[in-house]
Amino acid sequence: MKQPISDARTQSGSWDKTSKEEQEERRINDSTIDTGKLRAVRRAVRPGSPPNTTPDAAVPSATATADSVLPRLAKLERNNLLMKLLVGFLVLLSGFLVADKFVPASAIVRQTLVESKQLKLMDSDGNPRLFLRMYSRVPVLQLLDRNGKPRMSLGMRFDDTPFIDLSDKTGKTRATFEMTAEDNPTLVLFDKNGESTFKIK
Repeated sequence: MKQPISDARTQSGSWDKTSKEEQEERRINDSTIDTGKLRAVRRAVRPGSPPNTTPDAAVPSATATADSVLPRLAKLERNNLLMKLLVGFLVLLSGFLVADKFVPASAIVRQTLVESKQLKLMDSDGNPRLFLRMYSRVPVLQLLDRNGKPRMSLGMRFDDTPFIDLSDKTGKTRATFEMTAEDNPTLVLFDKNGESTFKIK
């Protein structure tokens, strides 16, 4: 009959000593292996980290992605705005063309000129600089200087002959170019006293 293992171990002191040394060495080795395994497990199951992580440089950041997308969005918005403006212009142009083509002539109201016996134009200081008026049923246009003196007159005489008068700063006529009743052009020059000094007829 075989003796129990425990009895055999107790009978040999060297075997017990060897067994204790081996057990101690195994315990040290086991503790070392367990510690390394524990560290590896802790790194693997760290909260917030995926099982297979890649270096940070290989993962694109959200800021880099936003910086690359924003310019494209801005360009797209500008293109959309230009397209809308172009479409609006084309719509307005086509509307004007259609209206001009299909509106009947009877619907167009034609305005008459303003009727008046006198027209006066003023400068920025309130001085009259141009008169267009009727003198005893004949039209006359006068250009005035800043002092209100007529310097040039253009109109019709009572016999319906046209004339152009040029005056000095006192308002006296110094030159006249006119058509006679016989349709002959005439140029007359006057001195400061109103006397004729030169005449071509």
